[in-house]
Formats: sequence, C-alpha cells, structure tokens
Amino acid sequence: MVVPDHGAVAEEAARRVALAIDACLKERGECSFAITGGSHVAIVCELLSHYSLDWPAVEFFFAEERCVAPNHPASVYAMAAGGLFENPRIEAHHVHRIEFEGRDVDEAADRYAEELPERFDVLLLDVGMDGHVGALFPGSAAFDEEERWVVPVEAPMKPRRRVTVVPELLAATPACVVIGYGREKADAVRRALREPGEVRDVPARLVRDATWVVDRWAAGEAAEVPGGAPDPAG
Repeated sequence: MVVPDHGAVAEEAARRVALAIDACLKERGECSFAITGGSHVAIVCELLSHYSLDWPAVEFFFAEERCVAPNHPASVYAMAAGGLFENPRIEAHHVHRIEFEGRDVDEAADRYAEELPERFDVLLLDVGMDGHVGALFPGSAAFDEEERWVVPVEAPMKPRRRVTVVPELLAATPACVVIGYGREKADAVRRALREPGEVRDVPARLVRDATWVVDRWAAGEAAEVPGGAPDPAG
C-alpha cells in the first residue's frame, strides 16, 4: 500500500497491525506479536497503544535487539516501552525482553530462544536503506544458521553487537507488516519487491509477500506494493 507521507505510513501500519492482532485473537484467543527496531517503529507502537484490543491476551516478543541497556535510546525494547508498554492493560510478564544484564551475548540469545513461540502470529518490520529487516543485514551469518533460533550478529552501524531471530522465523510469520518511507528507501523497496535474486543479498525479500506500507517516495519504481487490498474491516 502506498500512502502520501511518513505520518500516514505510521498510522496505516498501526491500523494494519491492530487488524492482524484482532483477527488472531478472534480466531485463537491469543496472539504473539514481534517487534523490531527502526525510527518509525516507536511511532507505530505509540499509535498502537490507543487501540482497544484485548491486550491481556497478547504476548510481546522482539525479533531483534541491540546489545545495550534496556533504557538506552537504541534499545528496541525502549522504543516500544516509550509508548506501547505504558498501556495499563499490557502486563509486564507478557513482555518477553532479550536480557543481556549479567550475561554474555550467546547466553542471552540461548535463554531468549527458550521463550519463543513456534512462530510469531504478527510481526512489524522497518526496511533499511540496504534492504535489511530487523538485524538481518545483507550477507549476515544468520542465513547459514541451522541449529539455533536466536543468534548474535554484527551490524554495519552502531550499536554493532546485536541479536536476531533466524530468517526462517521471520518468513514463517503469517501476518507481517513492513514499513518504508523516504526517497532513500526507494532502492531497497524496489530491489525487495521487483528484482529477483538471493534473499541474503536483500533480506527484505524474505517478506516480499507481506503487507508493505510505504510512502510515495519510498515506493519509487515499485509500481506494485503488496498490501493494497481493500480494508478487511470494511
């Protein structure tokens, strides 16, 4: 779906995520929602907090995290906590944070893997300028992982040390919303949606069939953007 500007991206993404969570709750009575980092993710999470959903039935996970303190501005947890987790109906024990305190990165990753569901029901992603999603960057060693669900990775920008779930877990999510905004994202959106090639070169290709919400600048040459179907809520 192509919307006019970055503000509309956040609003539409929040609406789409809320619809997906609500549909899952009505079908199963529970929902696992996974969050990744990105400058617009904090805005989407704040907007989500105002939706009247059955929040006590939602379990919150993180598909990536930066190896920083939970109150650090770069922390994905902090991005969500500043808006979404202030909702009084969201209980702290339903928020599954990747905890680095007192542990090395490998131990933190392994402990977090024990908390994960078999798959996420709903996932929010923000595509990067190089086509990365979450902490899956082009050429990431995570694409070669065959045993673990959560692995340490190195990012090309600070903070460099991060933890990510493996690509298979992202790709298996039935309801995924990907956001992109700004002219600088146009090349990544085009390569992810229109060009053939290896997923490890453009990790956003993992979620090519997801619901994409991008502004007209990020849409660029990507004439067909998944997610433009009629509103299921009517």
